[in-house]
Amino acid sequence: MNKKLKITCFILIIILLPLFVKTVIELRMKSEYSQKYPEHPTLSDCEKLSGIDRDFCLSDVAEIANDTKQCKRVTDPNIYKFCIARITLNSTMCEELPAIEWRTNCLESISMKKEWLGIK
Repeated sequence: MNKKLKITCFILIIILLPLFVKTVIELRMKSEYSQKYPEHPTLSDCEKLSGIDRDFCLSDVAEIANDTKQCKRVTDPNIYKFCIARITLNSTMCEELPAIEWRTNCLESISMKKEWLGIK
């Protein structure tokens, strides 16, 4: 290969690799969580689940209601933190989450919510 082609390939890899990784993570999260319960779950939807699925569902219900008291139903301490962070718009709490997917999802949720509310 000539030098220009090698440089072009290298630049494309640098640009496209992060987009590919982000897409894979988003698809993985969708497949793991979106099929377990509806997009806008209710408490009765959550009660049909167990473990981490139940806790994430309860966290979503609490966020939809904008009620941190409902986060108390969550049993996993990290998902509880995830729940509180999204409702209180506390990005620092998101950064403390152990899984990168959770941190990313938490931060994106806060960002979208701030945008909807017109908060910078």
